[in-house]
Amino acid sequence: MRKIIAATFTALLLSAGMASAQDLYEHHLNHLDDNKDGALTRVEYEDFMNSAFRALDTNKDGSLSVEEASKVLTQEQIRAVDTNRNGRISRQEFMRQVMKDFDAADKDGDGSLR
Repeated sequence: MRKIIAATFTALLLSAGMASAQDLYEHHLNHLDDNKDGALTRVEYEDFMNSAFRALDTNKDGSLSVEEASKVLTQEQIRAVDTNRNGRISRQEFMRQVMKDFDAADKDGDGSLR
């Protein structure tokens, strides 16, 4: 579980615009690169982030409370992701943000980060 949380933290920093692909530790990229081809594809990232959401949603209610989200996000990041301002991060809000930021990090638009 600690490995998942550490990788989730790094991935969420990327997704919240607080890091770039270069800032990710190589072992974290390798952890997320399921097929070990040296690239983190959009599909691999999306699969991982769905798993990360499930792991962070400890009460399994389908959304992240501030307490759950604060394990990996700052209060500022939580506010940015909580677009409907209800004090919770829904799976849709979470995935919309992380995939938007993956696309922003994919500078050449090839669907992968290297």
